[in-house]
Amino acid sequence: MTPEGKDYIQKLITKAENDLQAAENLIHSKPQVLDAACFHCQQCAEKYLKAFLFSKGVDFDKIHDIKKLQGDCAKIDKEFLSLNFENLDVYAVEARYADNFLLPELSEAEKYFEIARQIKELVLAKLKP
Repeated sequence: MTPEGKDYIQKLITKAENDLQAAENLIHSKPQVLDAACFHCQQCAEKYLKAFLFSKGVDFDKIHDIKKLQGDCAKIDKEFLSLNFENLDVYAVEARYADNFLLPELSEAEKYFEIARQIKELVLAKLKP
């Protein structure tokens, strides 16, 4: 892989890590901001999946559909099928607007945080040489 390609993957990972940290901060803040925390969990998952695809030379659409990205990753490595994203995708776009008003409970935000963390661990394990 070219140095530029490695740099792009590192940028995706950095942004994903920032999303994960933001989610954790929002979950533990007073007052809690759980809808935004769930949004950042979705963004973290999306960026890690895209980093994996890019590392394998797969072009990906600029989409916010982590289930499609999961399917694309699973074509390369079946272990990605073990991930259960629940309804995390609704926090990508739909939940940010008043006509799809969602306010998750703490347990839901914590569940999505754990899902994002699991995706991080899987992708980082797969990216090791």
